[in-house]
Amino acid sequence: MEKERKKKSVGVQDIARKLNISASTVSRALNDHPKIRRETKEKVLDAAIKMGYNPAVPGLMLPDKNDIIALVVPDLNKVFYRKIIDGARDALLMNALDLIVIVTKDNEEITERLPENYLKMNLRGLIYVVSSKSNPLSALNSLYKNNIPCVFINRIQKEFPFTYVIPDVFQGAYDLTIHMIESGCRTLALFAENPDDLIDTALADGFHSALAEQGIEITKHDVFFISPDYKHKQEITTQLTAMLYENSLPDGLLASSPETAHIMLNFLNENGLHVPADIFLAVVGEDQYTLLLKPSLSGLVLPGNKLGQTAANELLKQFKDIDYQKRTIIQPVKFIIKNSTLKL
Repeated sequence: MEKERKKKSVGVQDIARKLNISASTVSRALNDHPKIRRETKEKVLDAAIKMGYNPAVPGLMLPDKNDIIALVVPDLNKVFYRKIIDGARDALLMNALDLIVIVTKDNEEITERLPENYLKMNLRGLIYVVSSKSNPLSALNSLYKNNIPCVFINRIQKEFPFTYVIPDVFQGAYDLTIHMIESGCRTLALFAENPDDLIDTALADGFHSALAEQGIEITKHDVFFISPDYKHKQEITTQLTAMLYENSLPDGLLASSPETAHIMLNFLNENGLHVPADIFLAVVGEDQYTLLLKPSLSGLVLPGNKLGQTAANELLKQFKDIDYQKRTIIQPVKFIIKNSTLKL
C-alpha cells in the first residue's frame, strides 16, 4: 500500500485549526487540564492521534502507522479465543490490514508492557480480549492517556471511555436454565472452570437468576468450579461419583466447556445413565467433537467470530471517523435446543 510520507511536523496549531478551537484549548486538553470538558479532551485526542501527533510526548511527530493491528488474548487453548482471532483477521484482511496476536497468559508484566510495545511497533490499533475479573488492567490508564485506538472484548471499565464488545452470556445462561427447568428439571448443577473468569461468572449469575425466578433454592452445591488443568477429568469424575453414591445427582447438568461435557457424557454412559432419559446435559461452546456426540447436545454457542469481526470493524471506524463515538455493543449468545434436553 503506497503512502505519502508527512513532510511537516504536526503541532498544536494544526490540531486547533482542524477542530476550529483555540491552540490553548488544545494544549490544555492534551495535558488533561481539569477545566476542559471530557468531550473536548476526547475530540482533541482523537484528532491528535489521527493527524500523527503523539499527545503523550508533545511535539513528537510520529511516522505513518504500520498497517498492523494487535489482538491480545489470554491463551490459544480455548476454541472461543481462536474464533475471535479468526473473525478479527477476516475483517482486517478485507481492509488491507494485518493482525498480530499477543498471548498474555494473564501475566501482569506482559500486560503492563502493552502500551510501550504498541508505540515501539507503531501499530494502528489494539483489540484486547479480557478473560478475568482480576486481569491486571492498570495498563488501561496508559492506553487511554496515549489515546491508543482500542476495542475491548468481554469486560467494561466504566472509568475508561473505550469501545466494548460484550457477549450476552448472562442472558444465554438464563435462557438455557429456564428451558431445562420448564422441561422438567428441579435440580441442576453447573460445572465451570474459574470463579474469576468473566464467562464462567456470567454463566453462574445467569444460572442462579433463573433458579431464583423459578423458586428453586440456590445452594453451594449447584455450581462447581473445576480446575482447567491436568486434574480436570479427575475432579469432575470425583464430584459426579460422590453425587451418584449420595443419590444427589441432579436432573440436569450444565458444562461450561466442550471438554467438560465430553467427560460428563462418558462418565454417565459408563455408569449406565442415559442422556436425556435419565439426566439432561447441556454445554457452553462447541468444538469439532461436540458436534459428533450422541445424543446431540443443547447449549450456548459463544459468538467468537462475530465478536472478533465487530471489534475489528469498530476499530476501523475509529481510524476513519474523527467524530467516532465510543460505545458498548452487546452481542447475543445463540441458544440451541437439541436432543440432550428433550424428554424422549
